[in-house]
Amino acid sequence: MITKEEAIELIRADLDEEMDVVADSIIERDYGWVIFLQTKKYIETRNTLYMTVGSGGVLVEKATGRKIRFGSAYSTERSLEVYEKGYFEHNSWDIVVTHVYDMQKTVEILRKLGISYVKPEAVHGTVWEIPKEYTFKQFKSKLSKLPVRFNIGSAYFKFDVLESLKNQKEFTYFIEGNQGFVNDI
Repeated sequence: MITKEEAIELIRADLDEEMDVVADSIIERDYGWVIFLQTKKYIETRNTLYMTVGSGGVLVEKATGRKIRFGSAYSTERSLEVYEKGYFEHNSWDIVVTHVYDMQKTVEILRKLGISYVKPEAVHGTVWEIPKEYTFKQFKSKLSKLPVRFNIGSAYFKFDVLESLKNQKEFTYFIEGNQGFVNDI
C-alpha cells in the first residue's frame, strides 16, 4: 500500500522540469488518487495563458502504485467509471462470441465496436497497412464457426457499447485481455 505522498512522487519522477502536480486538485478514491499535472508557471500564477490542455489526469492505485493515464476525451468521473468497471485491467481486449441467436442483430451490435483487421497491400513498392472494418458478410462468415474471437483494442472509447452488450440477448460472449491475438479476414 502506498501513501498519497508516494503516489505524487511516482508521478513527479516521470515529469520534465516545466511540469508539476496540481496538489489542490487531487481526487481520492478508496483504490487510488487521480493526480493532475500542469505547468509550474500556471500553478504559480493561475494564469490560463500558461495552462496545458488535454490531460485527464493519472490514476495511481493505492495497492500497487500502478499508474493509469486518463485521456481528456471524457470527464474524470467518466474515466473513473470505466476504471471501476474493470476496463483498464488490460490495454487491449478480445471479445469471444460463443453462441449466436440472431445473426442480423449480432452483426449490427458487433459493428458498433468498430472491429477491424489489417491486410497489407503493396502499391508501387510501398506496403500499406490500413485498418478496415469487417463487412456484414465478413462478420457472418466468421460467426458461422463458433466460438470466434475478435480483438477490439482498448475499451476506453468502447465503454458504452461494451456495457450495452450486458443487456442484449442476440448472442453469448465473454471478454478477456488480449494475449497477442490479431484479427484477420
